[in-house]
Amino acid sequence: MWLITEEYNGSEPKKSVIAAETMFWTYSTTGHFNPAGQKFGEIMINDTTWEVWHQKDWDDKSGVNDNKWVNVSFRAKKLMMSANIPALNLLKYAINERLISQNLFIADVELGNEIMSGAGIAWVKEFSVLYE
Repeated sequence: MWLITEEYNGSEPKKSVIAAETMFWTYSTTGHFNPAGQKFGEIMINDTTWEVWHQKDWDDKSGVNDNKWVNVSFRAKKLMMSANIPALNLLKYAINERLISQNLFIADVELGNEIMSGAGIAWVKEFSVLYE
């Protein structure tokens, strides 16, 4: 999820409003690579323990953009090929721990893979976002 500092309905990218990138890792191969930043702590929600990783001044590693933002990643300690992610509870944790501001807006929700090497296919049978 990308979090921004103000409501924005424009059609052109506006990098100045980007405040945070939040990732939810449900499956990762041990020893390959970690989320950005340093491990901050852990939180258990329902039956899942999530590692919390934080980087205060993350940036575009491709070099295309020069702005910086906060990166908060939540990595499940149990591997899940299918998951219901408690995103709101995890965001509340990040707010309570002062990793991100409470005054942010969700700009979008994306689904993707972080591929570092190898080849394969990802099949997505269902992707939905429920908000209340």
